[in-house]
Amino acid sequence: MANLTKFNLAICSSMFLVSQLVESNLCVLPIYANDLQKKPASQMVNKRKLPASLTALLTATTFDDSVRGDGDQSTNFKNYAAASDQIQALETSDLQYLLTHASPAGRLYAAVLLKQSGRVGDNECFAKLLGDDATVTYLSGCMGSTYKVKEIAGSFIKNGCFNNFKFSQYCKLKAPVTADSIAIISDTNIVEHFQQGDSNQPSRSWLAFQDLLKAGSGARPQIDQLIKAKASGSRLYGAILLLQIDRTRATNLLKTWQNDNSRVLFSKGCAKEETTVGVISARLLKGEQIVMLKNPN
Repeated sequence: MANLTKFNLAICSSMFLVSQLVESNLCVLPIYANDLQKKPASQMVNKRKLPASLTALLTATTFDDSVRGDGDQSTNFKNYAAASDQIQALETSDLQYLLTHASPAGRLYAAVLLKQSGRVGDNECFAKLLGDDATVTYLSGCMGSTYKVKEIAGSFIKNGCFNNFKFSQYCKLKAPVTADSIAIISDTNIVEHFQQGDSNQPSRSWLAFQDLLKAGSGARPQIDQLIKAKASGSRLYGAILLLQIDRTRATNLLKTWQNDNSRVLFSKGCAKEETTVGVISARLLKGEQIVMLKNPN
C-alpha cells in the first residue's frame, strides 16, 4: 500500500510539472499569419521604410472611393490619390510589401496601385486576395458597407472596378522626373513613342521628353545638345523637339539625315522596330508622330 501511495504521488508530481511547462511555453508559441490579420491596424508595425502615402495606407481602416460625403474626400482616398499620382516613382517592392503586410483596406489599395503600375501580370495583384476572408468597410460618400476583401478583389477582376471605385491606368504625370531630363535621353539609341511595354504608362524617357517639350524655346540649349549627340535616339529626340519651336531649321536638319544609316530602335509599346536615323527622319518629314506629344488620357 505504501509503495502504491508513493507511485500515485509520483504520477501527480509528473503531471503537475508537465502542466507548468505547457503553460510557461504558451507565451513563446509562434504567431502565424492568421493571427497577424486579426491584429488591429493601429498595432501594425512598419518594418520597411515606405513613402509617406504608402505608410498611411498601411493602417487604413476603411476602403474609400472618391465620392465625397458631407465634407471633403476622405484621408484614405487622398493618400491613395497621392500614391497614384506618383505611381512611376514608387518601387514595386514597396507596393508588394503593402499588399502583404497592410490592413485589409490597405491590401486593397495596394492591389489597385499595383494594377495601375502595369508592372505585374494582368489582375495578378487582385488574384492574390481571392482567398482573403478578412472583412473591410467600403465607404462611399456617407454610406458604409461591410464586405470581404476577396469579394472586392473579385469585382475588380470581373468588372475592372468596385461599385463607385474606378481608376484609370494612365499616369497623371504629376510625378516629377527625378534626374535631370536631358541626362535621361542624352545617350540613348532608343526612341520611345509613349508607353512602357503594354502598361499604358508613360516611359521614363517620354516623361523626360515632356519636360523639355513644355519648356519650349527655353530648352533650346538642351535641344542643341541632343542634336549634336553621338547616340542616334538622342539626336532624333532633339530633332522632334526642334520641330515644335523651329520647323524650318528642323526640316532642313532632317533632310540632311535621310541617308544616315545609324541604327536606332523604335519602341511603340510592346512593338520594337530596328531601323535607321534616315528612315525615321523621312517618316518625320512626312508628318508621322514618332513620339507622342500629349498624354492620351
